[in-house]
Amino acid sequence: MLLAGCDNADYSLDKSIPRLQSPGDSIAWIRTKWRNGLHIETVFYDRQNRVLESFNFGRSSRKVLNFYEKDMLVKSISYWHGDSDELNTAGVDTTWYEYDKNARLVVEKHRHGFIPKNNNSGIGGGYTVALRYTTTGDTVKTSGANVIEPGNITDIERWERDGKARITSHFKLYILHKPQNDTTDFFTRKYAYDVDGKLKMAWFGHMYLKRYYSAAGPDTIWYSYDKQNRVVKERHRYTTNMRNKQEIDTTQIPKPEMDYIRKCRKGFFEGDGYFPKNEKVDIIEYRYEQFDPQTHSNLNIPY
Repeated sequence: MLLAGCDNADYSLDKSIPRLQSPGDSIAWIRTKWRNGLHIETVFYDRQNRVLESFNFGRSSRKVLNFYEKDMLVKSISYWHGDSDELNTAGVDTTWYEYDKNARLVVEKHRHGFIPKNNNSGIGGGYTVALRYTTTGDTVKTSGANVIEPGNITDIERWERDGKARITSHFKLYILHKPQNDTTDFFTRKYAYDVDGKLKMAWFGHMYLKRYYSAAGPDTIWYSYDKQNRVVKERHRYTTNMRNKQEIDTTQIPKPEMDYIRKCRKGFFEGDGYFPKNEKVDIIEYRYEQFDPQTHSNLNIPY
């Protein structure tokens, strides 16, 4: 019964997620993203090369709508639909941003919702994230208000830069301390540049695979550019090589959960019907177009 009246596009971008909302005269150009020949993303930019709207397509789909004041991002609305969600439903996260006198982000205020509004899924409420910046370059986040108790998380990010202010290293650690210490992000990523200063390669020096053996990303990415210095291709290399990967400590995990962890581990190294083997190469392509109201006002949704 749920399939009645649906077309293939509904599975690529659920109908609950709003289509293009920005006025046509505010859009300057668009960028589409393709993975192994499949259209997976469309991004709309203004004349200042700021993202107005972005759409991610697939059985799990997403949209982000951004609002700016005086060159600063002040609000964003994110919509998402998971691959196991009912058709015509989506979660919504509205975020407001506040900055200090140095134009650094210091507060994010989140408010959750759901489409349709009368859905009893339990999504609702909100929380606030406060950011502070250390002298060593760390960004430290603390959360509270309604969802996460203050002090209940460790959320640290560190960026290292070279003499030309280019990022050379990105470190992230996120631990949810209750009801148990659950590390959800823990990685170090490195970056290298070519003689012209363009990003040439990025790779993970360390990544924590967590209990679901989900990689933080490709082990290595190589970048290619066009004559306008725009990224046109990325080569993503995933591996099962464990030299840069950390597995979960299973000494305190009960047997029922261990059965699932073993299944995830087997899928990571060998692959099965649910978990693709983490040994592959993906080719990511980017295509750029000037915005044409006649052509692009109706969002092109891949089937």
